[in-house]
Amino acid sequence: MTKCIIYARFSPRPDEATSDANEKQIESCMDYAHEQGWEIVAVHQDKAKSRDDAEREGIADAIQALKQGMVLLCYDSSRFGSGAAAVFFEDRITRKKARLAFVQGGTMDDSPEARLLREILYAFNQYQKIMIGARTRAKMRKKQADGHICSKVLPYGYKRDPHNPKMMIPDGDEQLAIKLMKDLRKEGRSYGYITRELTQLKAPARNKNWHKSTVKRVLDRAAERHT
Repeated sequence: MTKCIIYARFSPRPDEATSDANEKQIESCMDYAHEQGWEIVAVHQDKAKSRDDAEREGIADAIQALKQGMVLLCYDSSRFGSGAAAVFFEDRITRKKARLAFVQGGTMDDSPEARLLREILYAFNQYQKIMIGARTRAKMRKKQADGHICSKVLPYGYKRDPHNPKMMIPDGDEQLAIKLMKDLRKEGRSYGYITRELTQLKAPARNKNWHKSTVKRVLDRAAERHT
């Protein structure tokens, strides 16, 4: 009987502490393995890990446990990975003379043509992640522009609305600091120069002290809010 190791993963998300995404994947994988007549010998998983993360402990342990003739089963290719990380993991599976299978996609053929198609699919998964991230950031910028709070840390220049905890309003002192930063950048001043000016004027800083990286981040976020 073919032996099978199940792997499940879900990406970072706000509800990651209570998410049951992996449990649902594992249940589907178990049903598929039973249909194929495979013996499930282990289940490994990663929680709140990106698909292109090549340092996932769960999948590393799953591949390490594989032996010749065994199958690594995932719900679909996006759970397995994307981009270079997926190609790297698949190569390790092939070197062990094991196989990769997906509930949504079936057992993977190891011919050169099939591997090329999978590499294209992994690249598409990576592209899809980038596009989802871009759309999410665009929606967040739109909501923030409308005054909605979208994260635990408010963007510099804003404070929580005392009359509505879900909304934010401009912080006068921080807005003045942003204006100073913008004016100095228009004059061609460096981030280091602006940092020294903010420190000398004792402009309000979120982390007590001003740093060049902080100035750049504040200005980049301010620019994003107006794009």
